[in-house]
Amino acid sequence: MDIYQASERFNISLTKLRRMQKAKILVVDSENPHVGKIRSYIGRRRSIPVLELLHLVENPETLLELNDRAGQAESELAALELAEGCEAPNAVIGAIDRAATNDPEAVETLCDWMKATIPAAREVTYSFLAIRLLLNQGPAVSSYIASRIPRAFLNVRSCEEFAGHCRVDTVKGRAITRYLKPAVKEFDL
Repeated sequence: MDIYQASERFNISLTKLRRMQKAKILVVDSENPHVGKIRSYIGRRRSIPVLELLHLVENPETLLELNDRAGQAESELAALELAEGCEAPNAVIGAIDRAATNDPEAVETLCDWMKATIPAAREVTYSFLAIRLLLNQGPAVSSYIASRIPRAFLNVRSCEEFAGHCRVDTVKGRAITRYLKPAVKEFDL
């Protein structure tokens, strides 16, 4: 039983359990720390974080360990619409770190890639784009890039070229950014 399952089973907050674990009062075994984290997010009806989704993509056998929550995780994976060769080009991945520091050239590179990647048929979330940047990068590089992606996306959203490609919705008090292709205006001549 890991810390997330203990929290769920005994109704103790994660904060208290982490303090107990840090003070070495509580010893929990965690065969796969991703499983507990995913179960915790699904249990609180929140979307699974990108690094955990990446773990599910790279290790599909993890779904079997989720037991009753596997269906919800599978639905989030299906929403990503991952196909062979959908990962981002190396030039875009290399631009993330510079785009996070608001380098205009890197922001433009990332902006162009995002506009090309967003499907015309529907709105997508942050996870849809971020997972494509993290695929096939390895754990160390993925965690480094994942920490830079939110700032890089923020800089892209403030870019004039990207106007109309995103919308911020508030759902249960949380701001959720949705990415979309802007509607093409038809002119009647």
